[in-house]
Amino acid sequence: MSYARIANLGVVIAIAGALVVNVSAAPASAVSGSDWDPGYIVSDQEFYNADAMTAAQIQGFLDAMVTTCHPELSSGPSDPIVCLKDYTLTTVTIPADAYCPGTYVGAANERASTIIFKVAQACQISPKALLVTLQKEQGLVTHTWPSSYRYDKAMGFACPDTAPCDTQYFGFQNQVWRAARQFQRYKATPSSYNYRAGVTNFIGYNPNGACGSSGVTIQNQATAGLYNYTPYQPNSAALTNLYGTGNSCSSYGNRNFWRYWWDWFGDPTGVDGTAPLLAAVEAAGGAAGPLGPVVTPENCTPNVSWCSQTHQNGTVYWSASSGAFAVLGEYDVVYRAAGGPAGEMGSPTSDFISIPSNPNGAGAGQQFQYGTIYSSAQGSFAIAGDIRSAYWEAGSNQGQYGWPTSNRYCSGTSCAQEFQGGVIAYSSSSHSYFSVDPEYLTLFRNTGGLTGELGVPLASKVDVAQNVNGPGAGQQFSKGTIYSSVAGPFAVTGAVRTAYWARGSSSGVFGWPVADAECATAICGQRFQGGYVFGNGLVVPSNYADAYAASGGIAGTLGLPIGSRVSVASPNGGGGGQAFASGTLYESAAGIYPVSGAIRAEYWRRGSNQGSLGWPVADPVCVGGLCSQQFQGGVLAQTSATVVVRAMAVSGRYTDVYARFGSQLGVATTDYTVAGANANGPGGAQGFANGTIFESAAAGAFPVIEPIRSAYLAAGANRGSLGWPVADPVCVGGLCSQQFQGGSISR
Repeated sequence: MSYARIANLGVVIAIAGALVVNVSAAPASAVSGSDWDPGYIVSDQEFYNADAMTAAQIQGFLDAMVTTCHPELSSGPSDPIVCLKDYTLTTVTIPADAYCPGTYVGAANERASTIIFKVAQACQISPKALLVTLQKEQGLVTHTWPSSYRYDKAMGFACPDTAPCDTQYFGFQNQVWRAARQFQRYKATPSSYNYRAGVTNFIGYNPNGACGSSGVTIQNQATAGLYNYTPYQPNSAALTNLYGTGNSCSSYGNRNFWRYWWDWFGDPTGVDGTAPLLAAVEAAGGAAGPLGPVVTPENCTPNVSWCSQTHQNGTVYWSASSGAFAVLGEYDVVYRAAGGPAGEMGSPTSDFISIPSNPNGAGAGQQFQYGTIYSSAQGSFAIAGDIRSAYWEAGSNQGQYGWPTSNRYCSGTSCAQEFQGGVIAYSSSSHSYFSVDPEYLTLFRNTGGLTGELGVPLASKVDVAQNVNGPGAGQQFSKGTIYSSVAGPFAVTGAVRTAYWARGSSSGVFGWPVADAECATAICGQRFQGGYVFGNGLVVPSNYADAYAASGGIAGTLGLPIGSRVSVASPNGGGGGQAFASGTLYESAAGIYPVSGAIRAEYWRRGSNQGSLGWPVADPVCVGGLCSQQFQGGVLAQTSATVVVRAMAVSGRYTDVYARFGSQLGVATTDYTVAGANANGPGGAQGFANGTIFESAAAGAFPVIEPIRSAYLAAGANRGSLGWPVADPVCVGGLCSQQFQGGSISR
């Protein structure tokens, strides 16, 4: 037993009693170990029935339990032997509080039976539950020579197995009141404790972890309270020898509680639900009413915690703790999907309730032990447990969150649910609530909400005022994080977040995100203050980021990075580069430029930055799907948009001309050629898609561009009467003219 739970939400109250055997002979109508249900030890109806016994009935019960006491076994006046039936104590007044709503008014020389009755009334706990606990912890009910130490630790409250009892909780009245109050505390704040109704809990067989555990779906709050008080279940050996000992892995606390209750008061799990269930069916109109014809008749049997009868349009459910209620139509579908009475919602506790007037729109609802189903124009959704508690505190469907818009989704120990006005999340590990920050809500929803890229929120928004990359903020989710800075809010998710975190997150070299993620197939990348980070673990450094973005990023001409930035020594000057799936970024004294596709292939064939072309000195220029690009030693250009692409270099002697007229000339279609014998003088030329650069020794190099080129060629070009061009073309108002040695052409 431990009171550590009082200040520490992770430890349980009572465990010493789990190992107390209290061997006794079986009564004539003994219960069998095969009747044990670990998920339903005692019904809520029985456990919280404060009026189950009067003070006189309690006294009569105690008298019957011990016919002869043995005070002669007393060890002296400091430790007299007084049996529970004869025990008296001058009690103190204990004011009411949130867990025990009644004030215990102290009095002189109160009998144990009176103390038990008054605590039961003050804390609304069954006297039967108190009597059984007194027996399973210290054997006080049947003990014929109890020493005073048993009264000091009567209920096992604040007596851990691993440490001495805390003396501030000693005393019979103190023990009984503290234990009763603790059971109400379990009921009032179930999410603060390890064992909860409506979910599967792994419960050990013994304090020795090597003895193992098994999953137990706890069906009601009273049973959950017993496990929080004594956190063990009996193993098969303890159940086989129900009135004796099991083996070294056995524990007996909850077994004995259940067994004593059966032996003294009958079935602790309540009554047969058949009659109240069928009465509820008739009250709902029977088969002729909204329920419709019976599909599956009632399946109530004695000593079950709940039962039901299925109809065409719904189901009537009965539970020992809540009574019988009909759950109709879509509500029954949602309820069954949540596990029905054995699930996290528990049994229904109300009929369908219409809510026509609501600032968030009309709707309806139905209450269950541990949850509520709400319906509105948004659909029908179940809200349970801790999220429902927070939702109610915020005004339920009338408050800021409005109606639910999604089911609950969980990741690890955190769960969340979406509403009209936001998201409510709860962490069972930290016992804390949080929501998606209003600044982030639109982005969160745009990424798919709880089922999208970000997933379930795991913490509240955190402001980061001190950061080498400037102030910002962030909120963490199960699959991503939203970061915000002066650039705005952006989601960083999945493998990109992993790589980003590995590089220091917002305080690292990459700083805050400045754009949304881009994806190609299964790999995504995202731009940050300090460059790009990709899901494949690679990065594009900050000085390459602008060039990469200008090329179209992941979806552009370069694609995904396939390597890191490297430094390169070259006869054309030092530089560097980074390879991508469809291109390369090259860096030299001239700047950083992308080279991709067919141009890169030809560039590599000609020796890349080590060859005569040297480093790129300009971005590619593309016209009609055909591109050309300037390098230190010339220009590379596509000649066709077909699959077979031939790339040709612009002669180095023509690079200045091509720099001025490249967009008009288009891609190179021939290599530079030297003109043969010519009456107009020596020279050379190189052809392009939309023109030709002609060069003569006498005048220099000039472009002849369509439609002038066609007329020039028809007139014999450089061998004809016009001779070599002597000036650039001049265009005015769509009419171009050009001067040659022997005349001019205008088109």
